[in-house]
Amino acid sequence: MAFGISSCDLVKDLLDINFKTGYKEVPFTVTPRSAGEYILVEHHLQSDLKQDIEDNGGDISNLNNVEVSKGQVEVVSAGMTLDPFEWVEVYLSTPNISEKLVAHASVINDGTTLVDLNVDPISLNDILAEEEYKVVVKGNLDQDLKESIDMVVRLMYEVTVSP
Repeated sequence: MAFGISSCDLVKDLLDINFKTGYKEVPFTVTPRSAGEYILVEHHLQSDLKQDIEDNGGDISNLNNVEVSKGQVEVVSAGMTLDPFEWVEVYLSTPNISEKLVAHASVINDGTTLVDLNVDPISLNDILAEEEYKVVVKGNLDQDLKESIDMVVRLMYEVTVSP
């Protein structure tokens, strides 16, 4: 009997639709300010999870799991780096669901313009199934920022849907 149950689970897992979305990007500008901890941007995004699932042959009503699979923060201002930042964190939320930390990184002051984020493997089904969600990027400046810096945060999601 145990063999029957585990083989059924194996077949179900093989039939699941698994895919990664393209990057969802949030461009933003950090204006000059003193060293310290800040909310760098709060940005509302339309969720296209339903469309992504349909494009991959699934139905959102069969959503098993969605979580961040990869994240990046990049400086897009020419000649500028991430050096003023000590760390960066990315949170997702909706009006009815409080912020969830989904990715973070410490920054090494070595002239880097791009850093891969460490992602937290938490289910975001409730947030991304909504029509709109909020991305909040927080960071700590360990030195004064003397001029504006244009940046972008990118998140890629891994989705699993039952057939």
